[in-house]
Amino acid sequence: MLRNTIRVLALTLALIGAAAGTAAAYPKSYCDSQYQTLYNACAERFSTSTDVQRCRNAAFEWYQGCLDNACDC
Repeated sequence: MLRNTIRVLALTLALIGAAAGTAAAYPKSYCDSQYQTLYNACAERFSTSTDVQRCRNAAFEWYQGCLDNACDC
């Protein structure tokens, strides 16, 4: 179980890393589109509902951080 959790977290971080950057340099629309991409990628990458949900939770945390730092540009 722990090994699977570590695998899920590592893959989720890889997904988030692909969308990462300095969030302050992007408008809210960037955060929205990247979150949608990450959210959908979770279902494509993971096969169990538990893993998909963990991935989506991590994507949502990234999204919240992105929104917190997004510019009004």
